[in-house]
Amino acid sequence: MLHDWIPERIRYMVEASSQTHYYDVIADRIRPFLREDMTIVDAGCGLGQLSLKLAPSVSKVISVDVSADALNVLRSSIAE
Repeated sequence: MLHDWIPERIRYMVEASSQTHYYDVIADRIRPFLREDMTIVDAGCGLGQLSLKLAPSVSKVISVDVSADALNVLRSSIAE
């Protein structure tokens, strides 16, 4: 799904993801298949919530999205 990552949508999605454990559940289901020496790719990462959840389990995460705005939010989240 292609989103227009306007500031209002970004705020909404960040708030919505803070109200649910969706990315925790998805990460918990993926994590058993990962090894610490792996590099994973999160294609279409959006704001990168899944990338952030999986990062501690692998050596490298490559997050890709068509939206520079979404990736900027992910960069800010990484910096925090």
